[in-house]
Amino acid sequence: MKILNSMVRLLTYSAVICATLGTVMFVEQGQLRTRQAEQKAETNAIVDQLARNLATALTRKTVAAAGIAQTVSLLPEISQDQFARISNSVASDDSSIVGISLIHDWRILHVYPLEEKKNLLGSDLRKTVGRVDAVNQVRRSGVGAIQGPIQLLVGVDGFVVRQPVFLPRVDPDGETRNDSTDFWGLVSLVFAAKPFLDDVGVFSLSQEHDIAFRSLSDDAVTPVFGDLGLFELDSAKREVVLPLGAWEIAVSPSSGWMSKLPNAWPLRAVATAATIILLMLLRDFLNLRESQKRDGQRLKVAIDAMPDGFVLYDENDRLVICNEKYKEFYPKSAAAMKPGKSFKSILEFGLANGQYVEAVGREQDWLADRLERHLSDEAFVEQELDDGRWLRIIEREAPDGSRAGLRVDVTELKKNEKKLEVLLNRNPAIVMSQGRNWTIQTCSDAWTRQFGYSREETVGRDLTDFMPSEDAAKSKAFREKDLLSEDAPSIVKNILKIMTKAGETRYVELQSIVDTEGDEWLNLIAMTDITPIIYARKELERLVENDELTGLMSRRGLQRRHKDGRRKRDVGFFLIDLDYFKSVNDGYGHEAGDDLLKAVACTLKRLTAVTGCPIRLGGEEFAVVRRWSGWQEAGEYAEALRQALEQTSIVFQGKLLKRTASIGYIDVKTEDELSTAMHLADLAQREAKSSGRNTCLPANANMLRKLEDQGAFVTNDQIQTALEAGDFFYEVQPIVHAGNGQITGFEALMRWRMQDGEVVKPNRFIERLYEVLRQPYFGMLRDRLRADLVYELSGLGGRYVGFNFILEEIAYPGAAERIRSSFEQALKLSELRILIEISERAFHSRVDTGILVDELHKLRSYGFLIALDDFGVASSNIQRLQQFPIDIVKLDRSLILDITESDRQRTTVRSISRMIENLGLSCIIEGVETEQQAQVLQKMGLNVQQGFFHAVPSSPARIAVAWSNNGWSKVQSEDRLREKTIHRRIEESKANTLRAGRKARPVAR
Repeated sequence: MKILNSMVRLLTYSAVICATLGTVMFVEQGQLRTRQAEQKAETNAIVDQLARNLATALTRKTVAAAGIAQTVSLLPEISQDQFARISNSVASDDSSIVGISLIHDWRILHVYPLEEKKNLLGSDLRKTVGRVDAVNQVRRSGVGAIQGPIQLLVGVDGFVVRQPVFLPRVDPDGETRNDSTDFWGLVSLVFAAKPFLDDVGVFSLSQEHDIAFRSLSDDAVTPVFGDLGLFELDSAKREVVLPLGAWEIAVSPSSGWMSKLPNAWPLRAVATAATIILLMLLRDFLNLRESQKRDGQRLKVAIDAMPDGFVLYDENDRLVICNEKYKEFYPKSAAAMKPGKSFKSILEFGLANGQYVEAVGREQDWLADRLERHLSDEAFVEQELDDGRWLRIIEREAPDGSRAGLRVDVTELKKNEKKLEVLLNRNPAIVMSQGRNWTIQTCSDAWTRQFGYSREETVGRDLTDFMPSEDAAKSKAFREKDLLSEDAPSIVKNILKIMTKAGETRYVELQSIVDTEGDEWLNLIAMTDITPIIYARKELERLVENDELTGLMSRRGLQRRHKDGRRKRDVGFFLIDLDYFKSVNDGYGHEAGDDLLKAVACTLKRLTAVTGCPIRLGGEEFAVVRRWSGWQEAGEYAEALRQALEQTSIVFQGKLLKRTASIGYIDVKTEDELSTAMHLADLAQREAKSSGRNTCLPANANMLRKLEDQGAFVTNDQIQTALEAGDFFYEVQPIVHAGNGQITGFEALMRWRMQDGEVVKPNRFIERLYEVLRQPYFGMLRDRLRADLVYELSGLGGRYVGFNFILEEIAYPGAAERIRSSFEQALKLSELRILIEISERAFHSRVDTGILVDELHKLRSYGFLIALDDFGVASSNIQRLQQFPIDIVKLDRSLILDITESDRQRTTVRSISRMIENLGLSCIIEGVETEQQAQVLQKMGLNVQQGFFHAVPSSPARIAVAWSNNGWSKVQSEDRLREKTIHRRIEESKANTLRAGRKARPVAR
């Protein structure tokens, strides 16, 4: 029997131990899952915080670049100083920004800071493929983009934000259209990676966690920070999608994910103690309670040895035992902690003695809530004590209905959480959260600092309560229409006004992220104060619409006030340009020039006091816009303007200063384009200047027809298109020896045949052509035409063919070699020589004379001839004969117009020709159009002549055929007949136009 009892006791003990071990394993696994969940939640909180910080930091960069881009769109003529001031206002608040630049037409127009990046001015972004792709991406998408990390010029890694600049278009009702813009350029904002990532919080949060960032795009993943292998592991990840692009963040604990409890001994100690207690109780029961007192003392010692508070309640929720640590946690309730006391009575005793800080003022509600939690199986409950400590309460129900509980001191953990909250609130960005009813749930300290409202005054209210009424209504409509729409982007932006507590109105940009998960609903708001940017934009608009010096309306003001679609009646536009004004600045200084401009402005104000609006377009150019009352009245008013300006004067340093004015005027109908009318008035004003200045000319039908005949409406685009289409070609005019009738050479003359077959006169396009030919691509097309002409004249060897060159083709190092290469292949098949003709008219060009002379010497060494063309139409002729390596001098036709009648002209030509001969140079007389001129020149020994009397320009093929048949006189007569036919057709066309009475303004072809 004794053996049987021993076996029963052994089996009973074994069963208790196994049950206890199972319970321990179960509790340990539960705590492990809890700790793992806590670790996962902590890591998720960090990755969420990084995502929010990243979104905020990138948003600030976007706002900064967008603000500058918006300012530039309103002021595309922005100066470097203005750009620097605007950029400084942005960069001064952000230490990560190392540079800002403005790009227009692929070139860097302005930079900031200028002293450090001056060498970047004018840089062509097209030289770098990566930059070309980046700029094209921004241009195609119409939104900003970010590139990086890349190696910056300052030697560190960084990022580049490129923000497009669009020039706003204007609706007929006068409002700017945000949905229709013209791409102008872009703003490039460069910021360093390290301070940027520091601002995001990477370095402060990477003490105990591994962090990695990468940038996502459609075709590439770019590493930004950390080890990208982190993304392949079981890490917490977040994707941040912004207008600039998408970024992904990965975070994992540095020590790895928890696989076992780091400090399992408290639980095991408790389990061990509980096992001992149960075994002791069992043993006491089996031993008929003989040693119950002794075992109870041992149990108490064991519990008291535990580092945490321990308590045990029976199935009736009455206290069985608790250790001293438990009583130490609740000193004001310790007197009630006696075996047999109910849990409720102990709580009530503590409430009466102020034990629970969190229950003050709501004791009964707190008591009901605590009892409910006590009887539930929640993982834990946190409780604040009156001494500031925090306890984590862990309670479990035993199978017999009793409840064992632990009280763990988590004060240090709560302090760390508080530090994290303080760190968030010290962020300069304003962060808020709203619930489903749009009431504010939380707000950062930045809200209080910037707007003056405390948390108590903010939480629980709607954000619209802090807005003016019109913005509150706008915000409510915005919520329903944009924020809650199904196709709303992840981050929704809006600009509204907020009233500070002091009554000041501030402009803010709101970025909202609505997060919904099940029944949970949260609207996260990040606010940025953009008041300085708004005020700067308004001030810029005011400055650019009014001229600072004279107080008159500026060109921009003119465009806004009289823009197309807003004019209700026809107006007259009078364009005024002061004659020889540059001489005032050069002779007396800009102070005198400014005083004279102010006096002119006063005169214009006086003449427009009754009707009209004076404008300063820039420099010495002014304008007046007034009601249109017909051409006659406009002419009288223009004359009154001219006379009044002629009499306007100032006295500067004892000198009387005044200038006349040239005026062009036009009627601008309501349906006309203002820019076109201004251009036509400008053409009339230019014609007034070329006609002698101090005069007024109307841009009427007769004037515009005259200007069209002069080529005023020919554009560079038309010239370029014609060159690419092959509409330009060369004719040649022979240069003849009048004594024997032999051809000594040719001059190549450019011609333009329109699509309808009309050949345009050179005086209508030659100046525009020279402008286009300065571009290398079109210069190459012209070189090909020259080479083709040499090929066509290859059968007329032993002579030369002259080409007109602009000085820019020659006055640079290596020009001679390039010119030789362009003719090299053609000259191999021909015995012709090339004559380089440089005109006297072209010497006003700003070129390096030394380089020009060196390159001309090289051309002569290559076998080229050099001619000075149009000799006699400009000054310093003799000096150029001495300075330049000249072979031939071509006397201008103006020197022989009256040579048959004027002794003075004959004497002049004779003297010049002898001087040329004494210098060892050849002489060609241009413009010989009559037999009498040819004979007089021949008697003077000037036999080499060029002009219509000898031959009109013709195609090389026709000249070659006629020369081979010895039929030169026949070609000459046919060319004269052809020229007469062309002139007759032109006169007939003009007569038909006048008879038709066409009133439409000419259109440039």
